[in-house]
Amino acid sequence: MKRLVKKILAIVLFVFGSLFFAVGIGSFKTDVGTGIVALIMGVGMLIYPALKIRDHASRKKTEGSKWLTMPIVAIAIPLIFTIISLTADVDSNKKENLTETSETTAVQNSSDTTATSSETKSECELQGHKWKDADCTTPKTCTVCGLTEGEPLNHDWKDATCTEAKTCARCGATEGDPLGHDTPKLSCTEGDTCTRCGQTFEALGHDWLEATCSEPKTCSRCGETEGKATGHIPAEAVNENVVPASCTEEGSYDEVVYCSVCHEELSRTTKKEEALGHTTKSGVCDRCGNEVYETVEGKGDDVITDITVGDGLYRVHLTNSGSSNFAVWIHYADGDRDLAANEIGNYDGYAFLDGEGPYTFEIKSSGKWTYTIDKLELTGRSSFSGVGAYVTDIFTSITGKWHLTHDGSSNFAVWFYTSEGRDLLVNVIGEYDGNCYLEFPKDGLGVLVIEADGNWKIEPAE
Repeated sequence: MKRLVKKILAIVLFVFGSLFFAVGIGSFKTDVGTGIVALIMGVGMLIYPALKIRDHASRKKTEGSKWLTMPIVAIAIPLIFTIISLTADVDSNKKENLTETSETTAVQNSSDTTATSSETKSECELQGHKWKDADCTTPKTCTVCGLTEGEPLNHDWKDATCTEAKTCARCGATEGDPLGHDTPKLSCTEGDTCTRCGQTFEALGHDWLEATCSEPKTCSRCGETEGKATGHIPAEAVNENVVPASCTEEGSYDEVVYCSVCHEELSRTTKKEEALGHTTKSGVCDRCGNEVYETVEGKGDDVITDITVGDGLYRVHLTNSGSSNFAVWIHYADGDRDLAANEIGNYDGYAFLDGEGPYTFEIKSSGKWTYTIDKLELTGRSSFSGVGAYVTDIFTSITGKWHLTHDGSSNFAVWFYTSEGRDLLVNVIGEYDGNCYLEFPKDGLGVLVIEADGNWKIEPAE
């Protein structure tokens, strides 16, 4: 009976010792302390069954062989369990690695951070935090895991002085600016002592700026002056705001003198220039290109050449003051000529410039004479009257019967000019009262040239 109890006890210890042994080996990967304790307990429980097997083997070798195999099996079982567990961990790690490889970069970073945090936490829990003392702006902080404790110390301010800003006695941080010395009496010529720190300062002395054309030598600090200004040195006058003179308008410009040193304006005088005048008194001005028809005066016989006009139709107004014959020949560029006037004594009449220019006026007179060229304009008149020789403006009307009268004693002749040529309507001596037929071209425009010595009138017949 006693032997049976011992066998049962050996078997129980063998079983529990094997279990503790297996648990101890398995616990090494998670908790080293627990694993060591389980191994010691397992080995202790296996000692008794091992001794009993040895004693029994000494008596019965065959049975001892069977008992000897039991501790070997007990050791093998936990070893096999451990190998299987480690193999499962390796497979699990491979799967985790494959899963992590397929995740996005953001998830990998998150996993790495979590792992690092876990490792750090484990390190701080095992070995304790590595504290960095609190400072003015940061509380006590673990340099490993970043854990904080308490509050920042805050700055220990030292008041600003004349030369130093407000400063922390603990960390050296500054705030604001130095106060600066308080020396209200300090000047170029007088020293002073700072009312705040007691430091004494000598007079600053003048900070001279050199004299200029208009200002003497001057201190930039206190404004005191010394000596006199150097005075301006005039440069050569220049012209500004130039308005050139034209044929008919006067010109102007400002004559300005500047200082050659400081360039200040010293004087400005506005000067006028007379109008240049046209290059001709009768014709087209070479300078401005405008048609100029001023009255040309003369006396006695004369020849006026190179008389030009613009585009269009023109007439010349002739006058004479004398007692002898007054005659004017108009010579054309093609060699033709017209007798524009032929009168004894005074004369006041018009002639038509019927030909190509430039023109030459050949004048025979015993007294003073004038001529003025006029450009014919379009008029709305439909009837004309006058005294002596005349050329009408361009007028428009319709073909039909016109009534003409003249009360003079000399030749009365009327020419009708159109774009298709000219017609002699009347050519009589003395008085006239009759009707003529005026045939207008398609444009309906015409000009009447009248030669007479008395009153005349030309109008459409009723």
